Amino acid sequence: MYYNQFSPPPPRPELPFSKGNGGAESWVQWLLDSNEIPAYLAAEQALSIMGAPIRCHFTAWIVADSGIDRAAELIAAKGRFPPCKNPERRYCRAVREIPFESTLQFPIPAYHFHTDYRYPEEHGDDTSQTGRIFLYRQSQVHSPMIPGPPIGSLRDLQGNEIWDDNYMTTSSPEHQGTRLTGGARLVLNFRGRQDPTQYPVKMLRPGKFLQNVIHLWLRDFGYAMSDWWNYQYEILMIFVLKRPIGPRLVNYDCTIGDLAEPFMDWVTMPRSSDTDDESRAKRARIRHEFGRLYLDLKRQGTLGEPIKSKWDDDRVPWTVYWKLKAWGVSVHDLEHEKSEWDVVEYDPDRENM
Repeated sequence: MYYNQFSPPPPRPELPFSKGNGGAESWVQWLLDSNEIPAYLAAEQALSIMGAPIRCHFTAWIVADSGIDRAAELIAAKGRFPPCKNPERRYCRAVREIPFESTLQFPIPAYHFHTDYRYPEEHGDDTSQTGRIFLYRQSQVHSPMIPGPPIGSLRDLQGNEIWDDNYMTTSSPEHQGTRLTGGARLVLNFRGRQDPTQYPVKMLRPGKFLQNVIHLWLRDFGYAMSDWWNYQYEILMIFVLKRPIGPRLVNYDCTIGDLAEPFMDWVTMPRSSDTDDESRAKRARIRHEFGRLYLDLKRQGTLGEPIKSKWDDDRVPWTVYWKLKAWGVSVHDLEHEKSEWDVVEYDPDRENM
């Protein structure tokens, strides 16, 4: 087993604990690092730590495929987490049901853990438990264009954070929170920087987080799951980065200089929230370039297979096809279109889905 001598084992989490429990996250990270299982914190909790004023519904961990089964065994054995009551864990409402106030469908994790002995019993019942811990396979929710997380602590023996081009810690001093444009302070409901005296928890840097959600958004374009990545993209752009997608509300001292091509060109395109003809033309251009980026990466084979939910069916390729056509994205000749979208013949009833 691997141990970081600077960071002794954190205390085990006591149940029940609230959502966004930094001590529990520190303990999980230490446990996985100690067993050389690459993993990092992601999704809503990471956004909230970066300064996004959002309600977090669960704690998501991205775990290397080769170690996720072992990770689940360790957490179950060492974490004192109560077992799921449903023998078919993928059908548990904690992972199957969408929060009541949300229209989003999040991916079903490979493993999940309850953080107390209360369980959701009705559709959208998000108040019947204090939190959820989800373990996702890295291949499912992590762009292959971004290296996986390093093994071990991102803190040296002197207590200094070790620089990594792709990852940072939740206790990094770079997490300064949000503020109004013009310098005025704005009090928002976000987690912000975590306790630097606890074992360091890994997360993607803002620019890499952005790259990851754009990649997954493109991969799942046309499918129900794309809304989940689009939601994270918008939250990140509005509340964390300096790039507005609508009215500029807040600023954050982060840059997207580490955002890889070809994503950088699309993200930095001029944007406007106005309704004049010039703004409409800008939005049309953004949609067009998004479609081109999708088509380029799809043909290069770098997007991977989309996540399909129960709401998706075999008509999705047609939805994507006609949306690209409406955006003015050329998909070349008809024969190429048929092979590209697995279309045998045109069905006019499918155009107005």
